Order: sequence, then C-alpha cells, then structure tokens
Amino acid sequence: MAKKILFINQAIGGFTQGGIADMGKIVPTKVVQEGFEVRVFSPKWGNINERRGQLHEVIRLSGMNIIIKETDHPLVIKVASMPAAKSQAYFIDNDDYFLKRLQDVDEDGKPYDDNGERAVFYARGVLETVKKLRWIPDVIHCQGSFLSSCAQPTPTSPASHSLRWSHRFSTTTSKALCAKISVSVLPIVM
Repeated sequence: MAKKILFINQAIGGFTQGGIADMGKIVPTKVVQEGFEVRVFSPKWGNINERRGQLHEVIRLSGMNIIIKETDHPLVIKVASMPAAKSQAYFIDNDDYFLKRLQDVDEDGKPYDDNGERAVFYARGVLETVKKLRWIPDVIHCQGSFLSSCAQPTPTSPASHSLRWSHRFSTTTSKALCAKISVSVLPIVM
C-alpha cells in the first residue's frame, strides 16, 4: 500500500504564482511519480480565478462552521484537478478570511491583522476536511510562511523552514488560536 502524504500548502502553482506556489505544485507531483498517494490543500486566495482554475464547490464537504474567537465562520471546500500530480487540489474558502485578499500581505506588503486567525481557520479546515474524506495520512507536510503560527515541530520531525517567519504573530495569539490544532495534529504525526 502506498504511503499517504497530506500537503498543507500556502499556495499551488497553476492557481497562483511565485516560488512558494511552484513548490506547492512540483513537490506533490514528484511524490506521486514515486508512487505515493497525496492530498493537496491550499487556501482559496482572492486572486485565484475560479473559472480559469475550474474550481467548483464540493457540497458534501462544505457546510460546516469553524469557530474562531467565539465567532462561527462557514467552511467552504472547493476542488480542482491537478493533472500533472494525478490528483485534486482542495481549496479552503471563507468570505471573511480569503475573499478579495492576497496571501499573507496586502498590496503594500503589510501583513493582514487577522493572519493568525486566518491560518488557524485554514489549518482546522484542512483537518476537518481530511476527516470527512476518511483519509488518514502517514505524513503531513506543511509548506509556506502563512502556516508558521500553527507550526508545532515534534521531537521526531525537523522544524519547517517556514518557522523563520513566526514572528509575524504574537506568541499569545499563536498559542491561544493553535491549541486545538496541536491536539488534532499530534496523533496523526506520531
């Protein structure tokens, strides 16, 4: 049986542009070519063209609310084909956090004030979707600085290169928002 790898990406090439997006496409494609089974996730950023990328909502996976700071936020799951990777790309969407916004910084290069909340919504959305898919990964690979507020390296895994950017979020915010994610991820990683 092929090992299962979950890619939690900041961006995926072909849907967005840039070096981090290219890696979000190239790495899963190479891993599939080596015989692994993958699931690839990305936030549905405001600059992703749904028509060009042929994204469509998956009703059976959408419809759940995720509570962030005592506020319900609807989780919308969209999917598109990644032919090179012989897989699908799943996109986590929410009007409050991703609509009409770029990735982790605005047009002026200033980080959004709610990036910590957005990262937590995204990470929890991925985990809830994977549970609904009834797909248990052997390895979880997080890629990109956007997830650095939720990165919790374990003794058995090396720290991600993206941890360099963890200063963007306050320690208090990161710990408070990511408490539920750490509990959810650790059983899968070990």
